[in-house]
Amino acid sequence: ALGGAKNRARMLEVFSRGGNQYPRYRFFDIKRGSILDLLEIQSSDILITANGYVVPDQESFWKYLNVMHLQEDAFIEISREGAQLLLDYKFKK
Repeated sequence: ALGGAKNRARMLEVFSRGGNQYPRYRFFDIKRGSILDLLEIQSSDILITANGYVVPDQESFWKYLNVMHLQEDAFIEISREGAQLLLDYKFKK
């Protein structure tokens, strides 16, 4: 589980100028050594999708992080300084 203050980060809903109807969230206050830091997500990154799915709310993203290690392969799509990146993770079984 991802309990504890170290694994907490702020997520703020952002809206695109292009009128994207799906929510996106900007990360803030990512702490060194947290799950987000280990996944190479940085403060000011914007979450686009998790495993190809639009994340409807912050609670869904935290639930996803709690179970992603059960998968063989997981990926998170983000926007960093205007560039879209796909962070891909392989888990050993």
